[in-house]
Amino acid sequence: MNADKHISTLSTKGFSIDSTLFSSDEIEDMIYCIENSGDSNPDFKRSEHVFAIRKLLLNIPELADIIFNRSLKELVRNVLGESAFLTKAIYFDKPAGSNWYVAYHQDLPINVVDRIEVDNYRNWTVKQHLHSVQPPDEILESTVTVRIHLDKTTKD
Repeated sequence: MNADKHISTLSTKGFSIDSTLFSSDEIEDMIYCIENSGDSNPDFKRSEHVFAIRKLLLNIPELADIIFNRSLKELVRNVLGESAFLTKAIYFDKPAGSNWYVAYHQDLPINVVDRIEVDNYRNWTVKQHLHSVQPPDEILESTVTVRIHLDKTTKD
């Protein structure tokens, strides 16, 4: 993993791709944990069109050791520094036949434990008993989303 390449690509393109962060065994382990997580959890949304899990690591804590492997920790540390922390983890499975158009948007809210009024934190919401808030721009500008594809995802 070349952290300098990721930092450069993030600053010029706004994204960077690394297909070496997770082994095929780690991907299979993630899939296994999700598929065997049960059906009765109210944080799980299952339908013929989508399967979503909010508060992913709270609901399936065994995923944390797989996701936060040495490679991902090193990448995050090199790109964001030692003080980086997780603000949200969501799982989506949208089968090919049920995909839908999503207009360009930015996911600005971060999850927090409690609502505490702080200057420049706005647009409070609560989803499934979890507080979310839009932090100030300087916080958002230092935020990075890590998106993990568990299937073979192509431009098509």
